[in-house]
Amino acid sequence: MKRAACVVVLGLGFACNKTKSQQEWREKAEAWMTDFFCQPTQYFRHCFDVDEAVCKQTMRQHVRACIAAANLPDRFDRDDNKRFGKLVGSCAGGAYENDLTAKGKRRDADPKCHDASAWQPAEE
Repeated sequence: MKRAACVVVLGLGFACNKTKSQQEWREKAEAWMTDFFCQPTQYFRHCFDVDEAVCKQTMRQHVRACIAAANLPDRFDRDDNKRFGKLVGSCAGGAYENDLTAKGKRRDADPKCHDASAWQPAEE
């Protein structure tokens, strides 16, 4: 089972009704995703043998790469925010998981780490 499904973001925490420039979205998405995904109770900390600094450094690297690879609009409205949040979050989470698994950092003892539904947010 691909556990990266747990990283689907249903809307970035900085969603609002006004539009944002691509640069503003990039900066906020990078900061928000890195902070959110690297909280101690999140999959990316709980299921991998990494501290907060390593998690954030690794996640930031993957978020940046996924943002660079995405075909982002010049301006973001609420729907764009949600759509590209899912896209970049899923990309970065999958890359993080693959990267740290390849480095032998995966914690397999906790059954919750093998159940994507334990981490996946509810659909809206």
